Amino acid sequence: MPPAVTAGGTAAGRRLLKVELVGLFPDFYRVCPRGCGWIQGGDLDIHQDQLRDYPPAVQEAGRRLQDIYRKLMRDFQDRVVPVSVGMLSARGIWLALRHRLDSNQVYVVVGRRAVPVTAGYEAVQAAVRQALSAAG
Repeated sequence: MPPAVTAGGTAAGRRLLKVELVGLFPDFYRVCPRGCGWIQGGDLDIHQDQLRDYPPAVQEAGRRLQDIYRKLMRDFQDRVVPVSVGMLSARGIWLALRHRLDSNQVYVVVGRRAVPVTAGYEAVQAAVRQALSAAG
């Protein structure tokens, strides 16, 4: 379980690196950016029920988002805080303009770098490590 994050973005006295997952993905990620894993149980699978109503490209973006989130938490759980950002939100539009993001992709934005998820997790992991090193 990830450490508690305060309003100032710290855990255990350390400042956490914000990692923004940006793209067009199912709307429920905006409300529940960590995939609402706690909702699943018994015969109820809200995640799959929600995904079924989206086009295949958006379903795939949702799966990529979950995969990246799981790997980030596995590798950096006490040092990063992943945040999902819908491409059509105010923040998403600003990031898209700043980094020239393609709306057909899901990106991981770390500091001044935007890494397309299609580049693979190794590229995302390298960007996070570099940002953590620079932050000290």
